[in-house]
Amino acid sequence: MLIATFFMWLGAKMAGVEKATFWRSFIAAMGSAFLTWILSLSLSFFPPIGPPIGFLIGLVLVIFVIKGAYDTNFGKALLVWLFHLLAEIAAIVIGVLTFAGVLVQFV
Repeated sequence: MLIATFFMWLGAKMAGVEKATFWRSFIAAMGSAFLTWILSLSLSFFPPIGPPIGFLIGLVLVIFVIKGAYDTNFGKALLVWLFHLLAEIAAIVIGVLTFAGVLVQFV
């Protein structure tokens, strides 16, 4: 969560969001994570169409969460979301590398 908060804060600063504070970034990261978790859980019951529809609905809703957290426009919220996407990729890479490091110990 701290990685996502940091990247969202950095993205908000670079996008020129006036109310870009670390606390607002934390709120946006928590809201985005919770919303993504709820959508993933509820739409996973519809395998053929759930994931693509869930991604599109989730993308729009997460951008609106970011827009509300920073009290900014849609374009700047989209830029902040792109940095949030970078944070998710970084977290996945860190998780995979950590897990791979643990597996190497057992081989």
